[in-house]
Parts: sequence; C-alpha cells; structure tokens
Amino acid sequence: MKKSMTILLCTISVLVSLVFGMTAKYNDYLKIDNIGKTEFNFDFYINESTISAASLLNEFSEISKQYDASIIRTDIIDENNKSVTYKSGVFTDTYFEKNNFNLQSGRTPKKKNEFISTFKTNDSNQVGIIKDIFDDDPLIICSLESYFNKYTENVTGSYFVCCNEKDKESILQNLSVFLGISQTDLLKSNFTKTYSQGPVEILIIACFILLMIYTLMCLFYPTSQTKIIGIYKLVGYKLRDIWGCLNNSILVVDVIFIFASLIIQKILIPSLDFAYLTKLLGIQFIMLLINIILSWTMMLIIKKYTLSSILKGFFHVRLPLLLSYLLKVVTFVAIVLILSPLSDVLQTTMLTYAAASAYEKESKYMTISQYDYIDDEFQQTINGNSTLKVKVYNMFKELEKTSDAEYIKSYYFDNEYLNSFAKNIPLKREIKSNEEYFLLGTNLNGMKRYKGLFNDSVNKYFEGDDLTVLAPKKYKNNTDFKYVCDILQWLYKDINVKLNVQFYNNNDRYIFTQNVQMIGANHAFVKNPIYVCLHDQYLEHESYSFLDSAISNPIRVENTKANRQNIRRAIVNNKLEYNKVKFGSINVDYKGYMKTTIMGTFILVMGLTLIVIVDILASYYIILIVLVSRKKQIFVKKMLGFSVLDRYKNEIFYFITFYIFGFVQLLLIKPNKYSALIYMILVGIDIFISYAMIKCKERKQLNGMLKGEE
Repeated sequence: MKKSMTILLCTISVLVSLVFGMTAKYNDYLKIDNIGKTEFNFDFYINESTISAASLLNEFSEISKQYDASIIRTDIIDENNKSVTYKSGVFTDTYFEKNNFNLQSGRTPKKKNEFISTFKTNDSNQVGIIKDIFDDDPLIICSLESYFNKYTENVTGSYFVCCNEKDKESILQNLSVFLGISQTDLLKSNFTKTYSQGPVEILIIACFILLMIYTLMCLFYPTSQTKIIGIYKLVGYKLRDIWGCLNNSILVVDVIFIFASLIIQKILIPSLDFAYLTKLLGIQFIMLLINIILSWTMMLIIKKYTLSSILKGFFHVRLPLLLSYLLKVVTFVAIVLILSPLSDVLQTTMLTYAAASAYEKESKYMTISQYDYIDDEFQQTINGNSTLKVKVYNMFKELEKTSDAEYIKSYYFDNEYLNSFAKNIPLKREIKSNEEYFLLGTNLNGMKRYKGLFNDSVNKYFEGDDLTVLAPKKYKNNTDFKYVCDILQWLYKDINVKLNVQFYNNNDRYIFTQNVQMIGANHAFVKNPIYVCLHDQYLEHESYSFLDSAISNPIRVENTKANRQNIRRAIVNNKLEYNKVKFGSINVDYKGYMKTTIMGTFILVMGLTLIVIVDILASYYIILIVLVSRKKQIFVKKMLGFSVLDRYKNEIFYFITFYIFGFVQLLLIKPNKYSALIYMILVGIDIFISYAMIKCKERKQLNGMLKGEE
C-alpha cells in the first residue's frame, strides 16, 4: 500500500503541474491578446471603405489630439511561417507611460518608427521585448503609419479606441461621419473570438478523486499495519513518531519528484521564468501540505489503537467505511455524467465506419487538402474581404473548364432549422412537421453524376439566370417545401435570385452525402434529395466553402496525370503558389477524420475506465473493511450455511441504492438506449467483480482462521 500511496502523490503532482501550466498559458494568452487596452475602451470595425490610408491617419490624429484617445488596429499577418499579431495605432504622448506592457527588456517606443514585440526581430527600430512566458504568442506593437508602409494601405479591419468613457459617443459620431458608415455598422463584428483553456476542469476533478482515494488509503493504512503500530507503541514510540515512521518515505519521494518535475519543465520549455517556477513550486508545496494534513487523519486511527484493542482484534473502521461509500457515490455520479457524451461519440464512430466504404469509392477524386495564408490574407478573411477566397474561386473556375472540376455540397433542413428562420422570413404558421429536407448543391460537372435520374439533359437546368431547384414529386403539394424554397431565396437574397422549381420522379437510389456532419446525424445516404443547380453567380456566392477543411471541402477533381498538371498550372495562373495550395485524396482526409473521431472516443473510454477503476477500488475497500471488522461474524455465518445475500445484506442494500440512484440520474440527464445499455453493463461488471472479491477474500480469511490465525 505504501507504493500505491507514493505513486498516487506523484500522479497528483503531475496533474497539479498540468492544471497550473494550462491556466498560466491561458492567462498569458489573454494578457497578450488584451495588451494595450486601457481601463475603458471600445471596438469598432471598418468592413468596407474607399477612404485612403493617409486620410484615415489624418482623421485618427485629429481625434487623438481632440479627445486624448489612442486608436489601435489589430491584424494577424503571416511572417516566416508563423502568425504574428500586429497592434498598430495612433497613440497619445502618454499612452505608453500610462500602460503596463510588461517589458522583459528595453523601453517603450518614443518615435513613430520604433516598436516593441514579444520576440527578437533583429530590426534596429525594435526598442523593447514584451514578456511572453511560453514564447508562443508573436506580437508587434507599432505605429499605424509604420504598418501601412510595411504591409497594406487597405483601411478595412478591426480597431479599438482607448479614451475617456464620456467621449465614446462623440468619437463614434466623428468616425461615422468621416467613414460614411452608420454607428451600428461600425460596432458590428464579422467574427467572434473564443478562448480554450484546455481540459482544466477534468484534471481538477481527477485531482479531487485521487485526493479522496489518498484519504481513504490514509484511513485504511493503519488498519493494515496494526501489528507494526502495536510494536511501536510497545517500545514507547509517541503518536507523531509512529506517523513519521509510516509516512516518511512516501513524503520524501514526493518532494524529490516535485523538484525533478520543475527541472524537467525548465528543460522542455526554456522560456519559463523564475516567477512561474516559484509560483508552481509554491502551489506544489501547498498540495503537499494538504496531503500531509490528510495523512494526519491516520493519527485519528493510530490514537484509537491501544495495545489492548490490538490484542483483542478490535478495528476502528467507521470513518474509512463512510469515506469508501462516499467515493462510490461520487464515481457513480461521474460515470453517469460521462456516459451521455460517450454514447453519442460511440454512435458517431460507428456511423463514421459505416461510411468508410463509400469514401473508399471516392478515392479517385481530389480536393483542396492544404493551403496557407500569406501577408494579411487571414486578417482580410476575418474582415470579410478575403482575397484568398477570390483567388481560389478563380482557380476552381479554371479547373471547371480544364479538368471538369465538380462542386458537391450536401446539407439538410430539419424542423428546428426551418423554424429558426422565422425571424428572417415571415411565417404564416409554425412548421410542426418532423420531416427532414435533404439538399445537394452542385455545379454542372457535379450534376452529371446524377443525370440518369432526370428526364431532361442536365445542361438544361443550368441555362439562364434562374436558380433551378429539382425536387422529388413527393414534395409537389407539400406546404412546408414551399418554405424551403423561401429559405433558398433568402440565402441568395444578395443576388436577387429567381427560383425555377421543377420536379423529378421519385426513385429508390441512395445518394452518398459526403458530409461528415450528416454522417454523424445518421444521414450518410439519402433518397430523393433536393438538387440545387448552381451556375457561376451562385457558385461565387458559395465560394467561402472553398476554404473549408479538406474533409468538408466541396471541390472534386478526378485524380489523373492530366488533371494534376492542370491543377499545378491553375495554382500558378491564380498566384496561389505562395499559399502552398495542395490537393489530396478525399479518402485520405476521411481516414484522418476517422482517426480523430476514434481518438476522441478513446479518450472518453479511458476516462470512463479510470472512473470505473476508482469505483472498483472503492468497492474493494468496502469489502476489505467489512471483512476485517466482521471477520468472526462472517466466518460463523458462513459455517452455518448463510448465503452471500444474508452475510452482506446491508452492503448489498447500499450498492443497489447506488445503482438505482445512478440509473434515475441517467434518465433525468439524457435518456438514451446506448448509454442505458452501457450503464447496465458497467453495473453488471461492478456486481461481478465485487462478488469475485468477496469470494476470494473470504477464502483466504477462512483458510487463515482454520489455521488458527487471528
């Protein structure tokens, strides 16, 4: 047990380091992301403007002087294969003095051509280095004039203003008049930013469970060492001396492990500073102190073990028994909480495997599997003015002619989705039908795959300017389908679309959707979808999807030698060679997606397995404590022919209560046949292992007692 307690403390130290590291990294990212913002600031966005960079600089300078305000622009630029955040602005004279930029070395800028950053740039104009604990957030703070001179004079972008709160409305009014943009549009963002702290909550829960197990071990440890405690007491050892003899080696190993882990972290991440390591060391010693306090619970047990009680075979087990039951309750709650997401992930994994053979048949097609942003293209994409999207669209148009490139994108409208459009499209009534409408948007080349399903030549559906929608005849008199058409018209409202709805005969052919979201919703194959025939103007509207990840990208080009040459030529013709655009097999990308899905399933299964192990450990201690404390009573009942149910009726009652409580909790959270099935299997495993442990321990005790052991 001493080895187990040592390993447990070392594991807790590792988890504490991970939690501290993830939290510090998250806080460091937030600090870098919000650096330069004062007590009051507000964001505004220029999405479209014909104003020149020089005029904008003059206007910002006037506003800065009039309101003592600093106006800063944020951009993300690709430099030397890494994304660098630029914060360039028109600053007040006191801006850098009033704000803390947490400089590691150097000073703040005093001239327009000077700048500071989180890394060394080898530029003579760099005057300071901002502290970045993990050296992973490249940032440059410079003047807006320097940024315009170096990169672009395009004024569209994201800005924030540092000023007095009372001046906000006046500044917005000035900007609105100058830019010719309403205040509402100035404050409207084209993107949202999210931050991920990592699985910190899961690690904290794991620490809590391990601390409970450690406390349980501390309470039971003296019970397993009663003979040694008796000897120590017999030779005159004091209470704390006995505690020291039982725990010294455990705590010493943990202290050595803590210092060794700090050294290893410093070697792996050289940028970690003294302050970070000192804080981590302090937290580790606080955790060590908590573990020492928990281990002092042994004193409660050791104190009760007098020589007479040890000789009489009397055991003090009430506290460890209560804690064992509490641990079992906690683990059952944790099992139920993890079962719902696990059942969903398992179902998705099974559906993913089912669609693998269909993707295998698609292996002869390629799609965009990789590309990089260059210069300020990423920032332009965020701003809604993506030059990369335009270049990729033009490349696709070239490949349509030279390589019969296809565009195939499937999606579906369900009841929830249809009703969500009620805010945008006036509804005469709520859609109550549960029918799902499967749509497949395709260009002319893609439509040729399905030409046998229609009476007319597919070319006919792409003539004229109307958006042709081919629906199965089953929707001809369907009132909800008319609403689907309204949604399509709304989606293309910028083009003033006119729908041309035609109907084709229903058939039994299954169409592969090639959409991982639909596969996850058990819609890998559908019958009689609604075909949306997209020619040039509508494809251009959909061109944002050309930048989707490989597994979701709608572009399809057959993998032939001629087409590969055409792709290389199209990349050069559309100036995409520096974007490192690559085409790859759709099947390879799907296999990568499958691996990711399986990994997610594996992580949840491992989490569940660890919780089940803890639950089994709690059962083990309950059985062990009961056998130790009621050894003679159980022995006598067994000899008299009492069944297991009679010998352990209290424990069985408690266990059944836990099982029922867990099942009710499962039904309340999210009723699911898969999670219920997994739960019943786990309950069966718990019962089987508990019964096996009882039989094994009873047999050993019975053999010992028959030999005259106490």
